[in-house]
Amino acid sequence: MSLSIEKATLERPYPVTPESEGAAVVRDPRGWLYRLFAPDPQCAVLQVGDGFAENWLPNVMGLDLRKKTIASFSAASFDLVVMHYSLGGLQTLDAAVASASRVLRRGGVLAIAGENRLRRATESSIVEGQSRPRSSAWGYRRAMVENGFGDVRLFVVSPPGNAPVYVVDVHRQSAQGFFRTASRDRHLSPWSPVRLFVKAIIKFNLMPYFESSLLTVGRKC
Repeated sequence: MSLSIEKATLERPYPVTPESEGAAVVRDPRGWLYRLFAPDPQCAVLQVGDGFAENWLPNVMGLDLRKKTIASFSAASFDLVVMHYSLGGLQTLDAAVASASRVLRRGGVLAIAGENRLRRATESSIVEGQSRPRSSAWGYRRAMVENGFGDVRLFVVSPPGNAPVYVVDVHRQSAQGFFRTASRDRHLSPWSPVRLFVKAIIKFNLMPYFESSLLTVGRKC
């Protein structure tokens, strides 16, 4: 699955045009990817970090994942938890995933946007004193599975940051199609060592696992 922002506007087209005559109003694209994975447009969302999910979903609460905060909610309070480049005040990915699981209903969705440990960090992994998720693709998947999540899927977001244009499934068919198209824009010589290397890692579907920004999505069992 390769999705772009144009496909995320499920209720109305992008840009948004008001009912009355006048210029089109461009909708803030930040946070659109979390609308894709929301179980329902009106679902209860806990957002950790500045993911801008509130731009696309109406029922969003922004908090951390510390024990005292989570204890203030009853179990199964949320349908979607978004961890956007933040561990919510905790120090490890495992602790943050376990904490998020406590407030998710059964069948609820956890979405983690984080950095790839196999790539050099594009910015500091510490933002305003809070640790950021930083792991390999396998590390994110393991943290989900060991904390009771199933149907775990991994995506590449491009470009990295708060307003990606594409969300690409790492499944071979989707990833290869996306990266082959992207590689054509690099205008490299047919026999360039870089071109041959890129072609090889695309063929073996390794390219997604070296991208700088990863999105991991799982459903609580």
